[in-house]
Amino acid sequence: MNESGNVGLGESVPQRVDLSDLAFLLENLSALGAYLDPGQRHCYVNRAYETFFGLSRKEILGRTIREIAGPEHQAIASPHIVQVLKAEPQIFLSSIRHIDGGLRDIEVSYSLKETRTGR
Repeated sequence: MNESGNVGLGESVPQRVDLSDLAFLLENLSALGAYLDPGQRHCYVNRAYETFFGLSRKEILGRTIREIAGPEHQAIASPHIVQVLKAEPQIFLSSIRHIDGGLRDIEVSYSLKETRTGR
C-alpha cells in the first residue's frame, strides 16, 4: 500500500491500458468468455471456457455453440442470437452442459461487434 492508501502491483499506475492488458484480463477471468463468428463458430475462448467444458482451445475453436454448449443451450439461445444479429444486445438465463455431464444455469450476455461499415 502506498502513502495514498492505494494498493498496486507496479511502481506507478498506467494512464492507459493496452491490448495485452485486456487480453490478460479476459484470459484470466473466472467467467466463461468466447468470441464467435457470424456462423456461430468459436474463434476465441478463455481459460475458464476450456476448464468448464473440459476441452482444449484447439478442440473448441471452429466448432459451433450447439456442439460445445449442447442442444439445451442452443434452444434457449436461438431467439437471442437472432436479436443480437440485429445489433440488439442480449442478457438472458440459459442451461449448459458441464464437463461432469450435469446442466448448469448461467447468465449469458451477447453483443454484436460493430465494424467500420456499421456491423
